[in-house]
Amino acid sequence: MEEHYFTCQCSDFNHLVRFNLSELDGDVYVDVRLNHYERWYKRIWIAVKYIFKKPHAYGHYDCTLLRVEDYPVLHDLLDRSKLLLKQADDKRAAEWALKKSQDNSNCA
Repeated sequence: MEEHYFTCQCSDFNHLVRFNLSELDGDVYVDVRLNHYERWYKRIWIAVKYIFKKPHAYGHYDCTLLRVEDYPVLHDLLDRSKLLLKQADDKRAAEWALKKSQDNSNCA
């Protein structure tokens, strides 16, 4: 698993995003750090409401503004993911075609 960390333009460590590229299948996982501005008992109450599907007024969001120098890194990561996904699809298609031709030869 290849990891890339991106920090916000404001340099606040709380605005951190991690992208993981799975080299096995090309999937990209995105981890976002959520802040906990509320006191501990309010966070527990929010968690209980979340468990019982009670909506939070504003959701649980924060933002990270990517730095311009991170664009090429992210672009490269996504290009490699696309290539790995295409290779996996081509492999599955070849395996399916082989299985289909074997099934047809067994029927004859």
